[in-house]
Amino acid sequence: MCIRDRDKDLLIKVFMGTHFRIVQLREQYYVEFSSSEKIEALLILSKRFSISNLCAYWMQNAKKLALSKTYLNKPVSQTFQVIANIVSDNYDQANKIYNTGSLIKDVAELINQVNVLELPGIVAGYLSGQVSSYSWSWPELIRFQLGKNYRLDFDRCSSDLNDSQLILATDFLPAAAETVHLSNDETLQKGVKVLFRKVREALANEKKDGDSRKTTREDLTKRIKALLNQNSSSVSRSCQLLVLWVKYLISTKYSATKYFAISSIERYFSALSIKFEVLAYATNLVDMDEEDITEFYSNILSLAKENDRAYVGRRLIGFHKWARAQGVEEPDWSEIDLSLIHI
Repeated sequence: MCIRDRDKDLLIKVFMGTHFRIVQLREQYYVEFSSSEKIEALLILSKRFSISNLCAYWMQNAKKLALSKTYLNKPVSQTFQVIANIVSDNYDQANKIYNTGSLIKDVAELINQVNVLELPGIVAGYLSGQVSSYSWSWPELIRFQLGKNYRLDFDRCSSDLNDSQLILATDFLPAAAETVHLSNDETLQKGVKVLFRKVREALANEKKDGDSRKTTREDLTKRIKALLNQNSSSVSRSCQLLVLWVKYLISTKYSATKYFAISSIERYFSALSIKFEVLAYATNLVDMDEEDITEFYSNILSLAKENDRAYVGRRLIGFHKWARAQGVEEPDWSEIDLSLIHI
């Protein structure tokens, strides 16, 4: 009841300790609900609610108990009998509470009545499960709560997570809160040329081998990460994001069993990297507002040859879908010429 959610399915998942995790950002606790029974990554589509410390404690204990669904058919335990009595005494339409499942059903209806009386209609509808929506991703939430100087460290976000443990969002913030001071324009231009050339060489070398082998992709991912670490002080954040996108594509499956071919990733990178060298060598996409991002993407397309513009546009859209999770603002797509692009 701490989250005032009356969606019976969600309340049952809370009771069973599945499909959710507890995340702490500074002093505030959140519960995140997912369609997956176990949550293994930080960046997911979820419904997120702020909760109290006590609520976080009991929900985390529910995960440890891991009760089965058959428990819902058992009589209400002594632990929940007090709640059952309160519901029966204060809810005229409550049916006789035979078991834990019927208790959850009546609690959900009681919460819904309170929500309808006290909350705006759209909020009550969302909490009842009648309005389909998802919460901000963590980059947006951190930017709003902590300020623009704080960012998620995407490399650390890629690690497997154990959703049975409390997740500290601050573990995924960069060690330095302030933006690292970068060198002058000439150094940045040289730095990005060196980094992009080495990334192209790494991709070209690997595509000659069996690029479907898992070990090949793991080695290539480590090599790309090492290149980023070696060149981070002389390359802008925007250009680092492009390389991080390449690193993400290397380890991503576009279907249940198939990875992106290394040769395809090489072409994707080539389509954008030359434009980034010209336009992004001294910029930070994360710090740009909607107007700046719109202008930047329009300029990227204007640098492409007319015959290549549709292909470059599709790669740019693909890059942005990933970059949104890194805190990059949404551009005004209506201001960008996408007439040749079939999305």
